[in-house]
Amino acid sequence: MNRNLDSNDVESWPMVTNREMKLLLTNHFGDKICFSKPKQANKSMMFFYKGLSCNDMAETIRGSDCIKECAELLRESLKGVSFDLNDKFCDAAELNESWDTVQIPDPLLKFFKILVCL
Repeated sequence: MNRNLDSNDVESWPMVTNREMKLLLTNHFGDKICFSKPKQANKSMMFFYKGLSCNDMAETIRGSDCIKECAELLRESLKGVSFDLNDKFCDAAELNESWDTVQIPDPLLKFFKILVCL
């Protein structure tokens, strides 16, 4: 399925319902996974590999820091941005010109879109 999707243009991806996604995962992994449906309707369903123990899953969750991972992704995407401000005084006109011509990285745009929707 992912072979036909451009990972940089998420909005062009076809809509897949939760039911379809569950079927795709079940068809691919069979009985090797189980699903955990949350009590709250606004929370996402999760799936897990059945071969993992509760301790393994707990350690994986404890060992992950989604805020740090997000920050690292944004930092790396911004490292590649050229504001073209070398050897400039960075007055208001030069800053405005740089802002008007800079290409904002897709991960940063996606991050801001999600913030607006919260």
